[in-house]
Amino acid sequence: MLASLPACPINSSNCFEASLAFALTQFEIPLAESLAIATAHHFCQMGEITLWALSFWVYERWNDWKR
Repeated sequence: MLASLPACPINSSNCFEASLAFALTQFEIPLAESLAIATAHHFCQMGEITLWALSFWVYERWNDWKR
């Protein structure tokens, strides 16, 4: 059932986190710490995208209000 879901950032994040965690374990970082680093990096990226989207939304609303 899960295989029939369309691809989206939420579904692909697991692949990114797994590959980042694997790469970090190659540098002898423990798996638990590697997963924590990968997850924190993912949340930072999602936060950045959210802030950019919010800033563009506020900019559009501000321009509409000034007219």
